[in-house]
Amino acid sequence: VNGEAIYGTRPWTVYGEGPTQVKAGAMNEPRSGFTAADIRFTTKGDALYIFVLGRPASGSATVAALASGRGMKAVKTLTLLGSHERITFDRDVSGLRISFPTQTPDQPVYVFKAEGER
Repeated sequence: VNGEAIYGTRPWTVYGEGPTQVKAGAMNEPRSGFTAADIRFTTKGDALYIFVLGRPASGSATVAALASGRGMKAVKTLTLLGSHERITFDRDVSGLRISFPTQTPDQPVYVFKAEGER
């Protein structure tokens, strides 16, 4: 489901954000203990992939790295890989708030594809 966000991608200018602390070095992230506030990024072409490492109980996640004036000039479309539901979002100085659809794929990581002006 998330292959396009992994294979052939490059690191984005921001590695990630969130409360879970990880050891320095490659491949040192824990396999569990992440929350919906833990977010990672990759990029390919004009797309930015946003990995939300847990489903938020509130039904929405905020991506601080994509606050107005940061990260991307504009986010025009946002899709959840593996879902056909329309994703609603808004953006302000605190970040990009993503509303999760009511039906989501059963997976430990949710990957959103953001397209717009970078």
